[in-house]
Amino acid sequence: MWRSNNGGLNWLLIGSAVGVPSLGLPPARRFRSSPYNLGVSPTDLNRIAVGAAGGFLDITTDGGATWTDVDLIASAPGYQGFTTNVTWQDNQNLWITSVAQATGAVRVIKASIANPTASWSTATFVAKQNGLPDLPVTRVYIDPRDSTHNTLYAATHVGIYSTTDGGANWAPFGNGLPTVRVNDIYMPPDGGFIRLATYGRGIWELSQIELGSVTLSDDVASCDLDGVLDNGETGRLKVTLVNQGPNNVNQGTLTVTSSNPNVTFPQGNVIQFPPLQKKGHSTGFVPVTLNGALGMEQTTFKIAFQAPELGLPSPFNLDSTFRLNYNEQLQSSATESFESASPVWTASGDPSEDPNITRWQRRALSPVQHVFWGPNNNGQRDDVKGDLPDQQSLTSPTMRVGSTSLGISFKHRFSFEAGGWDGGVVEISVNGGAWTAVGTSPAFYNGSTNAVTSAPIGASRPAFVNRIAGWPNFSTATLDLGTAYNGQDVRIRFRIGADESTGAPGWDIDDITITGITGTPFTSLVPQIGVCTP
Repeated sequence: MWRSNNGGLNWLLIGSAVGVPSLGLPPARRFRSSPYNLGVSPTDLNRIAVGAAGGFLDITTDGGATWTDVDLIASAPGYQGFTTNVTWQDNQNLWITSVAQATGAVRVIKASIANPTASWSTATFVAKQNGLPDLPVTRVYIDPRDSTHNTLYAATHVGIYSTTDGGANWAPFGNGLPTVRVNDIYMPPDGGFIRLATYGRGIWELSQIELGSVTLSDDVASCDLDGVLDNGETGRLKVTLVNQGPNNVNQGTLTVTSSNPNVTFPQGNVIQFPPLQKKGHSTGFVPVTLNGALGMEQTTFKIAFQAPELGLPSPFNLDSTFRLNYNEQLQSSATESFESASPVWTASGDPSEDPNITRWQRRALSPVQHVFWGPNNNGQRDDVKGDLPDQQSLTSPTMRVGSTSLGISFKHRFSFEAGGWDGGVVEISVNGGAWTAVGTSPAFYNGSTNAVTSAPIGASRPAFVNRIAGWPNFSTATLDLGTAYNGQDVRIRFRIGADESTGAPGWDIDDITITGITGTPFTSLVPQIGVCTP
């Protein structure tokens, strides 16, 4: 067993039964290979359990320093091994399932210890399968909406079953699912739907409602109709839902609340949602007013959709966040935050006709934080042409340098193909002339391209290469270009060059600040002043 603490970039061996076995793991122990047979406690990442061959279960409570080897066949009468799933309910309860084929086999057991600090060698094991078919059970899933942990779902070879009394009794769950083997179950943290992966019949989902879009306008009573809800204005929260299922949903209620007390609902926060025809979509509107905002603010709308026809114990929930009470002011800043929907930078590259090549583009890290992202492409166009090197650039507008030192700073993170094959550079053009490199000192870049790369930025060139230290966190890069450009017109560009194969996540750039220029070329967000009186 291996563990990563940084999203899979590096791995640490925490449990091994070969070579020098981990403390508590017998050398002969081997582990079952199902993808959900390793479970981690939802409240303590050091509590890990994994099903082993021969009907064994291995548990660590200290991140792999020591392990407890449990014989389930001996501990749970009727259990015959073939463990496929281990799910932690909390730090002292585990659910374990089996795909044993034998008639009458125990296939769902709950393991418990007296308290979270007790040893798992003292655990008790209770069969929890009354009402389940006498067939393999591939896994159980705990409903995240039930804080008592009494609502669970079981994936069996003849569909999905549920329990609402902690496994004492099970019954078939849902409508429309064929009698088919279910291999996996997923629910989001808010329990808005349950999704099933079957053997041979595809993926199924209940509930059948999905979010289409959420927008906020100022179109009821507005001073400027700029699409932003300002102090004194009334607009509408527009919610579009999509019915992906085979049945109509004719009766639904939408309830909206706001995290910002200055946001109110002049006609109430509950509406009867229009009927959702199968394979169709419908839109509901909730009037919204803003009063009392102090400067630029934001709100998160919590939206709950309830429909009796879905047969779910709680609503379909979603969140949507918006900025409030602001204007976009052109040519007002020397810092490009990319929060304006229309930044004044130009994306270019080659070849423009290639569908596999992606331009630099503005992307949302959250509803209120945006960056410009540049791709680390490999230049391939499937079935049309072979792999080719590629370059993509993000270019500033022309800026006049004053009488002080020209400086550039920006926040960024990058992940280019490992080995220096691809990379990103910063370049400058003076008075419309050729582009030249800046920031060539090792203190600015983190390395250089290798000596044989075909990337258009060139071989053995100082550049941002490989992956930034601390990925995916952002870091600030600063460059002082001195007074050599005083009195001249300059443009800055961020340029990515890639060789003919293998891409990577690319380059995210934010908050570009240019010092030493005479103007303020970038758009900024500024608070709406005063109270609107439409």
